[in-house]
Amino acid sequence: AVVSTQSTGVDNIVKNCSPSEVVARPSNNNSDPPKGSLSFSGKRYIVTSTLLLVIKIVVEYCQCVVDIPVMSKDILTKTVENLKQFNEGTCHLVLKAGAIKNIGLKTITAKHLGIASQSLSVVLQLLPWVRNIFTVHLPKSQHLLLDQINTLEIDFQDHMNQIFSKLISIMGDVYRSSLQNCNPNPPPHPQAISVATRQTIKLHEALASLLQPSEIQLVFRGVFCLFRKYFEEQLTKHGLMNCGSNPKKHGIVGAELSHFIDSVSYLEFVGDSDDIFHDIGTR
Repeated sequence: AVVSTQSTGVDNIVKNCSPSEVVARPSNNNSDPPKGSLSFSGKRYIVTSTLLLVIKIVVEYCQCVVDIPVMSKDILTKTVENLKQFNEGTCHLVLKAGAIKNIGLKTITAKHLGIASQSLSVVLQLLPWVRNIFTVHLPKSQHLLLDQINTLEIDFQDHMNQIFSKLISIMGDVYRSSLQNCNPNPPPHPQAISVATRQTIKLHEALASLLQPSEIQLVFRGVFCLFRKYFEEQLTKHGLMNCGSNPKKHGIVGAELSHFIDSVSYLEFVGDSDDIFHDIGTR
């Protein structure tokens, strides 16, 4: 018997795990992580080359389960161990910045975070297929062992959420630093808003080719909420909250805000941010 991958799109993953895809090509830029690409459920993912190897191993384990069902329990343990190690290793290298010490990267960039998140996302989509294989071949008396896969799903999703939070917090640091120089009183000081705008666009450029559209929207809603937070802190500092009664001051606040909104409004997949910005400075 041969393990079937066609019903879930896993066959596309397996095809993309050919040796030519798995072996990382040398790069002149050591800040560029070794990576590969694959298609899953009609979506394209840029992932780490390590993930491609892990997927090959998992698929081979699942084939062993089909061929030797009596070994299902031991193979499940090995499968979970491999995926858990991948998740923990990715967290150590990227979120905890272990790659700076272990690999020699100068910094962990938004690009590294994006590729890591997509690698985790693929595993999350692969896990239901893995669970189905073991459900069929494990004795019913051992089905409680499948809770290990449920735990993996929780751990991988939590890791992804932490990556998205990290991406958002990066911009929080940018806004906190740049907007503290913002002085909405006459004469205006547009440099602070320009820095915030430029860095927002730069983050989008780094993530646009990596994250899925829904993930881009999720990240940038968080980013825009932080922009509002730090912009309103400056309004409060300069006594401009609820300043609609002063047309001169209100005009400057509006111009500063419009510069940012107009500049980021064309960014693809960020979604509608009117609900975040429409009453800024008034509550």
